[in-house]
Amino acid sequence: MNMMKELWKHKLEPQGRINITIFFVNLFLVMAHIIFMIVYGYIGHTFMIVINIFSLLLYVISIPNCYKNIDRYMGITFLEVWVHMICGILSFGWRPCYQNWCFAMIVAYFLPVFSNTRTSKGSFIYTGLIVFTYFFLATVFPLMNLHITEELNLYMISVLFILNNLFTFITIALFTLFYTLSNERKERELTRKADHDELTGMYNRYSLNHISEAIIRDAKECNKPYSVAILDLDHFKTVNDTYGHVSGDDVLKKLATI
Repeated sequence: MNMMKELWKHKLEPQGRINITIFFVNLFLVMAHIIFMIVYGYIGHTFMIVINIFSLLLYVISIPNCYKNIDRYMGITFLEVWVHMICGILSFGWRPCYQNWCFAMIVAYFLPVFSNTRTSKGSFIYTGLIVFTYFFLATVFPLMNLHITEELNLYMISVLFILNNLFTFITIALFTLFYTLSNERKERELTRKADHDELTGMYNRYSLNHISEAIIRDAKECNKPYSVAILDLDHFKTVNDTYGHVSGDDVLKKLATI
């Protein structure tokens, strides 16, 4: 709880938003593996139960530190999902759709590039490995007629099919949402900086030109008068010379607020 409060305090900072996103992704993966654990227990597949226990412990241990070294965390997450996916295919075959996690991993490694959390070189390497894995399993598995370790009935195939596709879509949605919200926030910040004076927060000359043009155009079309008022702060130089420019900036900000 204290960790969540600490993260939430920095939610408006770029790195703070990234940390919160990584934290919730980690929690989502913990919940996903708990559900998989229940399914594997029902099937009675010991090998996948053991794999899932290691995966679950990995994410539980990672919760306090998952956002402190994002590169390392993403690497560990990639390896865990990759191993779990391959083990799932070798255990149950192609039909439960473990291979669809490839698409989620590609999104997870490319979208953070646009948010400056990873280097593009590393993402291309990981993506190449993911694509190779997908097509290797898609072609070699059927051609070599590899024997899966567990023949599932149609009901359990449907359960795993739904879970894998559902978790894949949720993962893609989480990272896409993160990217979209980050872009929207950055766009708002850039627009505000472009239209407002940094010190006082008031409209700058660029914005005032557009505003005045619209007012003048509207006045001409409606045949109504308009006025321009200019405010001057007398003896402001004395404030700067006497109390310093920092105090002068405070005066300007206070005046702008009034």
